[in-house]
Amino acid sequence: MLTKEPKLAFGLHWQTKRYVLVSTWLTVCTKGENQERAVKVAIGNVETMQEQLGGRRFIGGDTIGYLDLMMGFIAYMLPVWEEVAALTILDALKFPNLAAWQNNFVDHPAIFAVER
Repeated sequence: MLTKEPKLAFGLHWQTKRYVLVSTWLTVCTKGENQERAVKVAIGNVETMQEQLGGRRFIGGDTIGYLDLMMGFIAYMLPVWEEVAALTILDALKFPNLAAWQNNFVDHPAIFAVER
Protein backbone atom coordinates (compact mmCIF):
# COMPACT_ATOMS: atom_id res chain seq x y z
CA MET A 1 0.00 0.00 0.00
CA LEU A 2 2.91 2.36 0.61
CA THR A 3 5.13 3.58 -2.19
CA LYS A 4 8.66 2.25 -2.45
CA GLU A 5 9.91 5.80 -2.92
CA PRO A 6 9.73 7.48 0.52
CA LYS A 7 11.09 10.80 -0.76
CA LEU A 8 8.37 10.91 -3.43
CA ALA A 9 5.80 9.82 -0.86
CA PHE A 10 6.69 12.62 1.53
CA GLY A 11 6.75 15.22 -1.25
CA LEU A 12 3.43 14.21 -2.75
CA HIS A 13 1.78 13.80 0.64
CA TRP A 14 2.73 17.36 1.60
CA GLN A 15 1.93 18.70 -1.86
CA THR A 16 -1.48 17.06 -1.85
CA LYS A 17 -2.62 17.87 1.64
CA ARG A 18 -1.41 21.37 1.98
CA TYR A 19 -1.04 22.98 -1.38
CA VAL A 20 -3.33 21.28 -3.86
CA LEU A 21 -6.29 20.87 -1.53
CA VAL A 22 -6.14 24.41 -0.15
CA SER A 23 -5.41 26.12 -3.45
CA THR A 24 -8.15 24.31 -5.35
CA TRP A 25 -10.68 24.94 -2.58
CA LEU A 26 -9.83 28.67 -2.68
CA THR A 27 -10.75 28.76 -6.37
CA VAL A 28 -14.32 27.96 -5.32
CA CYS A 29 -14.47 30.21 -2.25
CA THR A 30 -13.11 33.40 -3.80
CA LYS A 31 -14.07 35.80 -6.56
CA GLY A 32 -12.39 38.36 -8.79
CA GLU A 33 -8.65 38.92 -8.41
CA ASN A 34 -8.40 36.57 -5.44
CA GLN A 35 -9.92 33.77 -7.51
CA GLU A 36 -7.58 34.50 -10.41
CA ARG A 37 -4.60 34.24 -8.04
CA ALA A 38 -5.99 31.04 -6.51
CA VAL A 39 -6.43 29.49 -9.97
CA LYS A 40 -2.82 30.31 -10.89
CA VAL A 41 -1.54 28.81 -7.63
CA ALA A 42 -3.74 25.72 -8.02
CA ILE A 43 -2.57 25.14 -11.59
CA GLY A 44 1.05 25.57 -10.46
CA ASN A 45 0.53 22.95 -7.77
CA VAL A 46 -1.13 20.59 -10.24
CA GLU A 47 1.84 21.10 -12.60
CA THR A 48 4.18 20.02 -9.80
CA MET A 49 2.11 16.92 -9.17
CA GLN A 50 2.06 16.17 -12.92
CA GLU A 51 5.86 16.25 -12.96
CA GLN A 52 6.23 14.16 -9.80
CA LEU A 53 3.78 11.54 -11.02
CA GLY A 54 5.67 11.07 -14.26
CA GLY A 55 4.26 8.31 -16.44
CA ARG A 56 3.45 5.94 -13.58
CA ARG A 57 -0.01 4.39 -13.48
CA PHE A 58 -0.21 5.09 -9.73
CA ILE A 59 2.08 7.11 -7.48
CA GLY A 60 4.07 4.09 -6.33
CA GLY A 61 4.06 2.37 -9.71
CA ASP A 62 1.58 -0.21 -10.95
CA THR A 63 -0.38 -0.70 -7.73
CA ILE A 64 -2.67 1.66 -5.87
CA GLY A 65 -1.35 2.86 -2.52
CA TYR A 66 -1.77 5.24 0.40
CA LEU A 67 -0.83 8.35 -1.56
CA ASP A 68 -3.28 7.51 -4.31
CA LEU A 69 -5.96 7.40 -1.64
CA MET A 70 -4.75 10.75 -0.28
CA MET A 71 -5.06 12.24 -3.76
CA GLY A 72 -8.49 10.70 -4.28
CA PHE A 73 -10.18 14.05 -3.78
CA ILE A 74 -8.64 15.15 -7.08
CA ALA A 75 -10.49 12.37 -8.87
CA TYR A 76 -13.85 13.13 -7.28
CA MET A 77 -14.00 16.60 -5.72
CA LEU A 78 -11.91 18.66 -8.10
CA PRO A 79 -14.30 18.16 -11.04
CA VAL A 80 -17.18 19.24 -8.80
CA TRP A 81 -15.29 22.31 -7.58
CA GLU A 82 -14.36 23.18 -11.16
CA GLU A 83 -18.01 22.99 -12.18
CA VAL A 84 -19.19 25.09 -9.21
CA ALA A 85 -16.57 27.77 -9.92
CA ALA A 86 -17.03 27.51 -13.72
CA LEU A 87 -13.31 27.02 -14.37
CA THR A 88 -10.82 24.34 -15.34
CA ILE A 89 -7.77 23.43 -13.30
CA LEU A 90 -7.08 19.84 -14.34
CA ASP A 91 -7.01 20.13 -18.12
CA ALA A 92 -6.44 16.62 -19.52
CA LEU A 93 -4.45 17.99 -22.47
CA LYS A 94 -2.15 20.04 -20.26
CA PHE A 95 -1.84 17.38 -17.52
CA PRO A 96 -2.05 14.00 -19.27
CA ASN A 97 -0.25 12.06 -16.51
CA LEU A 98 -2.61 13.34 -13.83
CA ALA A 99 -5.65 12.82 -16.04
CA ALA A 100 -4.54 9.22 -16.70
CA TRP A 101 -3.97 8.72 -12.96
CA GLN A 102 -7.48 10.07 -12.31
CA ASN A 103 -8.99 7.51 -14.70
CA ASN A 104 -6.85 4.69 -13.30
CA PHE A 105 -7.87 5.61 -9.76
CA VAL A 106 -11.60 5.81 -10.45
CA ASP A 107 -11.53 2.57 -12.46
CA HIS A 108 -9.51 0.60 -9.88
CA PRO A 109 -11.57 -2.35 -8.56
CA ALA A 110 -11.04 -1.34 -4.90
CA ILE A 111 -12.27 2.20 -5.53
CA PHE A 112 -14.97 1.13 -7.95
CA ALA A 113 -16.34 -1.34 -5.36
CA VAL A 114 -16.53 1.38 -2.69
CA GLU A 115 -18.29 3.93 -4.88
CA ARG A 116 -20.95 1.47 -6.05
